[in-house]
Amino acid sequence: MTEPAQPAKAAAAPSKPATGPLSAAEQDQLTTLQARQAAAAVAAGEAVVMKVGGGHESITYGGVTVTTEPTTVPAGMAAALVEAAADAGVTITQES
Repeated sequence: MTEPAQPAKAAAAPSKPATGPLSAAEQDQLTTLQARQAAAAVAAGEAVVMKVGGGHESITYGGVTVTTEPTTVPAGMAAALVEAAADAGVTITQES
């Protein structure tokens, strides 16, 4: 004679999603993960790193803003950004 099957254990209730601003530790972790994601995209050829120079602070084209700091840009937008920068008289360089 076989024994009756044990009742399944109830799945743990999902934790309540966090709300409110990020803690300093969470912000540091997020920044680290975003940098890693951007580096992986560049390494895979999906993105490039660009920056603005020549006395300009930024240029925005197609929803992508490039600043004086190295900015990760989708590779498919690089040529369009260079052309838009040239049309606007903005110096832009591709670093990777």
